[in-house]
Order: sequence, then structure tokens, then C-alpha cells
Amino acid sequence: MVRTILILFSLFGVGTLLSILFGILSICNSAVKLFINQLDFDYIVYSTNEKDIYKEKIEKLGFDFEYLGIREYNSGYVYNSKFDKYMTETLVGYDIEELNRMGNLRLDNKKQMVSLADDEVIISSAKSKNLKLKEGSSFIYTDEDGNEHELKIKYVLDSYGILNDSKNALIEAPDFISNLNTFMKIEGIDQMRYDYYLIKHVGNEKIENLTDILNDIEDDYGLDFVYFENINIYKYLDNYLKLGLLVIILIMTVVYFSINSVVKIILNERMPIVGTFRSLGASAKKMNLILLLEMGLYGFVGGTAGSILGVVLLKSLLKIFNGLFFYITGREYSFNGSLTIIIFTVLFLILFQILISITEILRISKISIKDTIFNVYESKYKYTGNKFLTGILFLIISAISFVFNRKLNFALSLFCIFSLVIALSYLLPIITKKILELWRIEKNPLLVMAKDTIINSKLQVSTNIIISVMLSICIISCSVANYFIERNNREKDLVQSDIYIFGDDVLSTFLDELLSTDGIRSASVLETYNLSSIYNQVTIANNDINDLTVIYSPDFKTLKRDSNLIEFDVDKANELKNNEVILSEVLGRRYNLKVGDTIVIKGIRNEEKFSIEVPINLKIVDFANTNGIDSKGIILSKNIVNKLHLSPSSLQYFVNVNRDVDISLLQKNIEKIDSTLNVYTKSEYRDMIITQVNDSNRTLWRLIIIITGIGLIGILSNQSVSFLQRKNILAVLYSTSMSRKQINRMILLELLLSYIFSTLTSILFAYLLLKIITIAIDILDFYLPLEFQLISILTLLLVIVLIFMIIYIVMKYKIKKMKIVEEIKYE
Repeated sequence: MVRTILILFSLFGVGTLLSILFGILSICNSAVKLFINQLDFDYIVYSTNEKDIYKEKIEKLGFDFEYLGIREYNSGYVYNSKFDKYMTETLVGYDIEELNRMGNLRLDNKKQMVSLADDEVIISSAKSKNLKLKEGSSFIYTDEDGNEHELKIKYVLDSYGILNDSKNALIEAPDFISNLNTFMKIEGIDQMRYDYYLIKHVGNEKIENLTDILNDIEDDYGLDFVYFENINIYKYLDNYLKLGLLVIILIMTVVYFSINSVVKIILNERMPIVGTFRSLGASAKKMNLILLLEMGLYGFVGGTAGSILGVVLLKSLLKIFNGLFFYITGREYSFNGSLTIIIFTVLFLILFQILISITEILRISKISIKDTIFNVYESKYKYTGNKFLTGILFLIISAISFVFNRKLNFALSLFCIFSLVIALSYLLPIITKKILELWRIEKNPLLVMAKDTIINSKLQVSTNIIISVMLSICIISCSVANYFIERNNREKDLVQSDIYIFGDDVLSTFLDELLSTDGIRSASVLETYNLSSIYNQVTIANNDINDLTVIYSPDFKTLKRDSNLIEFDVDKANELKNNEVILSEVLGRRYNLKVGDTIVIKGIRNEEKFSIEVPINLKIVDFANTNGIDSKGIILSKNIVNKLHLSPSSLQYFVNVNRDVDISLLQKNIEKIDSTLNVYTKSEYRDMIITQVNDSNRTLWRLIIIITGIGLIGILSNQSVSFLQRKNILAVLYSTSMSRKQINRMILLELLLSYIFSTLTSILFAYLLLKIITIAIDILDFYLPLEFQLISILTLLLVIVLIFMIIYIVMKYKIKKMKIVEEIKYE
């Protein structure tokens, strides 16, 4: 009964972990697909001699093109019941047939697109949920001039193509799409004029040859053709995908050792039954099939229960992943594939358990019927020179990978982890044996016997390896969780001012309007600029960087007073010269830079005929902790920021008010200045962050409990099996030379020695793994300073001591109840 409970608990935890993993992969896949679905075109066409461009100009070229004209949107207002106020929404008119030909609208299989009638519009599913508008709903759109228009939702479509609301989409997605007549009526124009055209070549001419031809003739037609290579998703998500691969490897390590432990428990329990049935005439082939079916059944039960819990936990995990993917794709994700994830998890767990058990089942089938009945088979661990050489070889490979992985690539870090695990599995038994052999303890026969079991028992050696690996993963998991929990808690106090405001697109006059508002005592502003959104290649210190954020404020002193976003020297930031920079600590550590070094920051925008380079030579005067904004941040002077002609990617305002002011009323007055802004009082913002932080922390703790729980149950299971397999040997010892008390002491010594060696090894192994993982993450330009958490290690060791006591008490009880004659079966 106890073994069955251990098996089900182990598989329950594994099923939960796997379903979470598959759910995360599903969410990532959705984000990747959405991002890939950018507009499909080959060239951006501008007019070189007039403001607007007409399709007729392009048609004169005589090439096989499909066209999509892009013009400025009408920015009107729509009532948002969610926020109980009017919000700015954009509308643009398109030729629906052109959109369809270009493949820039995605339809449900049940829908058939027809041309939009006048006053009918298309809306994205995300915007539909936000405005609570469904297909067939009517609403009032107030245009830029204040005129009201009654419009009707004809289609609610997925965020795809022209509706792709990704932050990195080339074309900003409109909120509503109408036909050309409706848009011209709202805009008050009699002819559509476009700022530029997107065109897709559909002829047989090779794109390279066509590009050369267009470059030669474009001046003759007053056109400027810019060849556009569709942005590859992996340029933006490559590092996130690699980080995910690292997580998958660590999780699958836990899964493998857990299932391997479960297989040993099941087979140890079934050996006598298998032998009995074979003695009655059942073939080895039939018994193998029965064992495989039983493995599948256990996988089904554990996978079903675990995956259901995993799907429930995924709901809270979505909050974390939406924070990541909203920046990349511009939308939030809901999880609708619960049944699919449960089915996939169950099938995977069944197959994985069967595959792992096949080798062991085939080995058992070759054992004689007599030995199978009495559960006797080869149980002594064999020490060979090949194992030692293999362990040393992989240790050397791991060490070399560890030394050189900064200079090579991320794959080397993964290979280093893989090599270290193999080295541990081969060298741990040998090192344990050598140390114990050097320990002269011949005068204590119980210690000698305990030592002999640890050195020679195949199952005990395997148990020690599993304990070391599982404990290491548990230690690393606790370190990761501790870092994120500490970081989450710091976010509660990022805002120190009375009112906090943020937005992506704010008028330059907003700060002046803010300061002139009655009741406001002072205000500071933080501007951030993402160079990677402007240049398709950004280089710092001769290293390509995926993301680089410029941080600027007119007065860093007031910014420091009103927020805890940056830890830096205020005076140096305010007095920066044009050739100076304050660099984030992460970038400094990543590229081995120090104060006084001169670096070059260069942005490159590749176009067809030329490259625009903006090299800036800067001297590092200080380092700052910019993690509250972006771990890869740089602080520049005002002149340099202006020289780059950047538009802020985000703006944050920190407002302090007079004591006698009604903050709620002031908050509403600020919202009237610009309805697109997010305005919070300090208490509102803090309450919102506390809610998010608590949700995030709870989710992290659940994951850590699952991972460590699986590891600890695996340890408990293996140690229990090691004892149960030797019950007949203990019975023989009792009947010939030892008392029950001596057997208890011997088992106690076995447990002590086993846990001492395994725990020490796991701490060393976890330390090395943590270093490798930190470097691997650093290579991916993420800031994750994982450190050994002494409290976490001590907590885990206390839990191990508790497990040790449970195992010892259970074993002692079993020995007390052991019936010697029944246990002595065959030796």
C-alpha cells in the first residue's frame, strides 16, 4: 500500500510538471505564430516628389504586383464601458479585396468574407473583448472633428496581418477597418491618398533581379522602392526560445529520474508475482506485456490527476507569461487547450514510462524462474575501468565547456550540463567507494557492513546518484524562486510619488500641462528609447545586442526622489557630457567593461542602396542598476538623445501634489488632458502591484513545491525500495548472527553515510550547475544573478533529515514486524 501511494504521488507530481511544461510550450507557440504572421509583402514604396502616392504610378511599371495602400488613421473616440470613459480608437479604410489578395485578414473556417457595406467595420478579437463589442453590435464612433457616426461590427477577426497588434509589427494595427467609402465620409475627403504602398510581387521574375530593375528605373517614375525582408521571429525570440530549452532540459532531468525511480519500485514489487505466473506456464513474453500494460496504467492514472492540477496552475502562470509576450506580440493570451494538454500529458507519460521500463523488463525476463520468484538477481554494482574513464572524460569535457562557453555559444552550456550529469553518475560511486575504503573501521562490524552495502549494492548506488541529482535540482529551483520573489517584492516600492502616470505616446507639451494643473507641486519624468526598434542591428563594444534601452530624464535628482527604478549616482547622471555614458551593471559584467573604458554604440539600418550608421564614442563614467527599467540600459546626455532623433518608447511621470488637494479629483483632471494615459494614485498602484506580486509569488511557490516534492518523493521511494529488496538478507542476518537492535543500528549507519555523501555531492553539483546556468543565461543577455541561497539549502537539508527519520522509523517498524521464516526464501 505504501509503495503504491509513493508511486502515484511521484507520477502525480510528474504529470503536473509535464502539463505545465506543455501548456507553456503551447502559449509560446501561439505567440510565435502570431508574431510570424506579419504583413506579407516585398517592398515599401514611397513617392519621391510629392507627399502622397497613387496606385496608378506603380501600375505604370507593368509588373505583376499586389497592392496595399497605407495612410494615416482617423483617431476618434469610442465609449469604453470597462473604464467608464471615452477612449481614443483608430479607424482606417481599405479595399477589402486588396486585403484578401495580400492575405492580410484571417477568417474563421465558418465565415465567408464579402465586401463591407457602408458603415460596417472589422475589429480584432482582442479589441472586441476590450470594448465588449460582438459581431452585429452597433456603436457610436466620434471622429477627430467631433462628428458622431453609427457603425456596426461585421466581423471579429484574429490579430493577424493588418490587425496584428504586436509591439514589433511594422504597421500599427488600426482598431477598426471600414471600406473606402465609409472612411472617406468620416474623414471628409473625396479621394483616398496614401503615404506609401506595400506591394507583393506575384510574377515569375526572381526577386533579386526585380530589385535591380526597380533600383534602375525608380527615379524615372518618381518612386522609391525599399526592399523589405520579413523580420524573422527568431531574431526577437531566439534567446527566449533558448532559455526555454534550458528549462525543458532541467525539468526533463527531474522527470527522467522520477520515472526511473517509479519503474524500479514497481518491478521490485512485481518480481515474485512474475516468477509465480511463469512457473505456472505463462511465457516471459506475456509477462513482459503485462508489466508494460501496468506501467501504462500507472502512467494513465498519475498523468490524468497530475495534468488536471497542472492545467489549473497554468491559469495563474498565464499572468507571468502575458507580461513577457505582451511586449513581444502586443496581446494577452488565454488558455483554451486544457483538454488537449491533459490528453497530451497522459499519452506522453504513458509512453515515457513504458520506454524507460523496457530495458529493465527485458533484463528481468532473462532471469531464471526460481530467481524471479524469490526476487533474486544480480544486485552487486560492478566497478570497471571503462566507467571511471567515461566519468573522467565527461568531467573534462564539462570543465572545458565551462571555461570556453562564454567565447563560443549557448549550445556549449547545455552540453556542459549534460556532460556534468553523466560525469556525476559514473564518478560518484567510485569516489564514494575510494573514500570509504580509506576509512579504517574494521573494529566496528556494523559500520563495515553498512559501508559494504553503500559500496556494493547496485540499488543503493543508484539511489545515491538519484538523491544527488534530485537534491541539486531542488537547490537550483529554490535559488531561482528566491531571486524572483525578492525581485517581485522590490517592485512594491518602485513608485514614491503621490501619482504615477505612464503611456507610450504622449504629446511633448504634456509635462508643461501637468505642471500648470492646479494642485500639482512637482513632477519628474522618465523617458526610455529602444534603439532596437529603430535599427535592425545594434552594436555595443563590438558585440551585437538584441535589445538596448536608452534612459533619459531632464532631472535625474527629482526622478531618484520620486522612484526607485534606478540605483545610480544622481550627480554623475545630471552632469553627463556628450562623450560620456553610464552603463548598466549587466552590460558591464557581460562585456567585461570597467569605468574609464571607451565604447562605441552603433545602430545600423540596412536599406537596399546604403546603410545608415550612427556610431557614438562614449567613455564609461559609472555603472548603474537599471533592472527596474531594463537590465540592458544606458544613460546618455540630453544632446546625444536629441542627436539620435529618437521617439520615446515609453514615458513615465511621477507627480507630487499639495497636501490639501483631493487626489481622486486631480486624477480625473489629469485623465482629461490625455485619455490614453494610465493614471494611478500611489495607493492604487501599490495595491495593483501587491496583487500581481502575490499572484506571481504564489505561482512560483507552487512550482517549487511540485519540483522539490517530486525530488523528495523520489528519494523516499528509492531508499524504501533499497530496504525492501534486502529484507530477505536482513532476515538471514537476524537468524544467524545479529539481533534486531543491531540490524536497526546497521540500517541507521547506512542511511547516515548514504545521505552524508549524497548531500555533500548534491551541494557541489548544484553549485557547478548554478554557475553554468548563470553563464548560459548571461550569454542570452538576460539578467538573472542566481546565487547559492544558504537558507534554501538549510531548509532542504532539514526536509532531508525529516525524510531520513521517516524512512528509519518505517524500516525499524518493518524489522520489528518481520517474520524471519517467511522472509528467508532463497539465498
